[in-house]
Amino acid sequence: VFFLTCVVSSKQGTQSFAVVSDDTTHDTAHALLATEAIEEYVYEHYPVFSEILFVSDVEAAHFKDYFQIHKLSRKRYSSARWIFSATGH
Repeated sequence: VFFLTCVVSSKQGTQSFAVVSDDTTHDTAHALLATEAIEEYVYEHYPVFSEILFVSDVEAAHFKDYFQIHKLSRKRYSSARWIFSATGH
């Protein structure tokens, strides 16, 4: 199971979001689609936020490739973090 969690802090408070998939591919494309789904919702409902935090419990290599780093560097986040937790915690 693939999990990607995102926490957004804004003036309205802190909100958590998650993408859960039972697809066993767990590749970079899935990571990009999951982050895009969360980002679309965040930008629509929280146009002004102070920080975005992504938390993932899958292998970090899927997120630390060229495409993901490039995508994150092109965003308009004032502050962003990505935390990788242990798989199967």
